[in-house]
Amino acid sequence: MNKRVLIRIILLVSVMPCMALPLHAQRLLWDVDFKFGFDNREYASLTTSPSGTMFGAILSPKIGLGFGKGHSLYAGVDVDRYFGRTSPTLEFDYLLYYQYDGKHFSANAGSFPLKRLRGYYPKAFFDEHLFFDGNIEGLLLSYESKWWRIEGSLDWLGCVDWETRERFSVYSYGQSGAPWLNFSYSFMMTHYAGSDRVGGVVDNVWIYPHAEADLSEFLPDRMNLKLRAGWIQTYQNDRVREAGPVMPGGFQGEVSFGCYGFGISNVIY
Repeated sequence: MNKRVLIRIILLVSVMPCMALPLHAQRLLWDVDFKFGFDNREYASLTTSPSGTMFGAILSPKIGLGFGKGHSLYAGVDVDRYFGRTSPTLEFDYLLYYQYDGKHFSANAGSFPLKRLRGYYPKAFFDEHLFFDGNIEGLLLSYESKWWRIEGSLDWLGCVDWETRERFSVYSYGQSGAPWLNFSYSFMMTHYAGSDRVGGVVDNVWIYPHAEADLSEFLPDRMNLKLRAGWIQTYQNDRVREAGPVMPGGFQGEVSFGCYGFGISNVIY
């Protein structure tokens, strides 16, 4: 009998802080994103990335509850339509996450949109296939001040079982300086562990230290110009084949120009 009373007291204590929030402090929130993309790829004879066309659209409605100063909870869904594919005609990816937005610090936990990453990551890091996988399942922390900012994120991509290898990616971005000239880095590490069927571990690390200049403030309104230049260095170690680590890398320069919402970018590497 005493055990039953004790359990009831514990439950009441854990619920009471939530119930103590004033009703007027809670806010109903909503957000809708829509993406439409066409990507035609024509390669030479490659087995790792065959030629083909990706064409489709994604609708992402979300609804949330805001409380306190900057705290919110969201639930939503990504509805994907890959044009030309007959089965399945629609694919669903569910979102469920906590979000905090403060003056300098922000955070996300759960399954949340990839757009919450505010740093710059080159296309070499993010293949265009991520158009149909625009979410992070894990954690994101970021801090931003007047002269510098930094963020770090963990994306859990695979849970180990008989067929699936345990897999996760870590992303980070840091920047320091004025908008017209600053120094930054972009970082990504993907780690593959073994499964019940496949043994061994594979590591794939990318880092892109670079200088960046945003010259938009020197141009007329509604025009923007950004320049970037740096070195992409990788570390790849396939411990399944035991071939040893390799470290390919090279220079990369980027120019982006936009006007009235339209733009063009060029990358040389």
